Amino acid sequence: MPTTDTEPLRGQALGGLQVFRGADLLETSAWGSARPRELLMYLLLQPDGVTTEPVGLAFWPEASTTQLRNNFHVTLHRLRKVLGGSKSVIVQADRYRVAPDVVGEFDVALFEADASSAQRGIAGGNPSASARLDQAISRYGDDLLDGEPAGDWHQPFRDRLRSRFLDAAFALGDRQMQEERYPRAVETYRRVLARDELHEWAVRALMLSLVRLGERAHALRAYERVVKLLRKEPNAPPEAETVLLAQRIQQVAIEEGRRGETTSQEDGGSAGALGYGNQLVTSATVRRALGAGDSPGSPTSTSATIRSPSGTPIAARAPGSAITAPLFRCVASPNALAVSMRFCTPIIVAA
Repeated sequence: MPTTDTEPLRGQALGGLQVFRGADLLETSAWGSARPRELLMYLLLQPDGVTTEPVGLAFWPEASTTQLRNNFHVTLHRLRKVLGGSKSVIVQADRYRVAPDVVGEFDVALFEADASSAQRGIAGGNPSASARLDQAISRYGDDLLDGEPAGDWHQPFRDRLRSRFLDAAFALGDRQMQEERYPRAVETYRRVLARDELHEWAVRALMLSLVRLGERAHALRAYERVVKLLRKEPNAPPEAETVLLAQRIQQVAIEEGRRGETTSQEDGGSAGALGYGNQLVTSATVRRALGAGDSPGSPTSTSATIRSPSGTPIAARAPGSAITAPLFRCVASPNALAVSMRFCTPIIVAA
């Protein structure tokens, strides 16, 4: 069935820019030039409206006042023509905005609204919130206007939306880990790394979720991959937390191989179920989060050396000794170490 000019538009800006009327994509030729499409996105990202001054600075920063006014009104005329007439972009108190009935769906607005609602549901213990947050994150196809020849004006919006996506993804991953849905947590953290492969919070969270699946080798491969990527960056060694986690995983694997069996012992404390505020996580809790036991005071047979970014040893344990001091301090994290490493930093005493 053919669409009509009165059907609401559907805008997609998370990734490449596309505008649909009904099921029909509005081709680039319909806009006359790229500017009217870009102006539409600029207005949709600011639903309360904008005056001509910020529009001019965003689109024609070098233009004179007269040129700016002329460029704006020519572009606005072309945009209104595509949208369906002069009433498609309204002016109130010198602020321009897209009329509410012109665009029926905008993926940015839907993503932000759905993510906020689902995260409130997770905080309130709503059992359906995880699925809703997963759906919200799925709307984030890619970064705002990715690959589009848009001006620098979109960068603050892009950064804000990426940060919003990361917050939502980590909230979902934390909940999935808490619910012991480790395969889904792996998928979630890999979504983050698909956007930012050097995001070490996500690398550590992925490593932990893989360990909980019993896939320590894959966890260490994730570490090796980020190390290899960081070698391409100037002065960018892996963070100490990432190195420490990888060494603990390696240590557990070696010790289990020597014992010939996996043991799991409780450390007798409450550090494994962190609440808000400052909490200390003992070495036994770290080992339990990694799937192996090590009660305080029990001997082990491998050495663990933590090195600074420059490679200097800054903490070590001799073979046969036990680490009973806390290894991590976790601040303002509602979940157990096995759930989230995002708020944990290693406590390392210089040798």
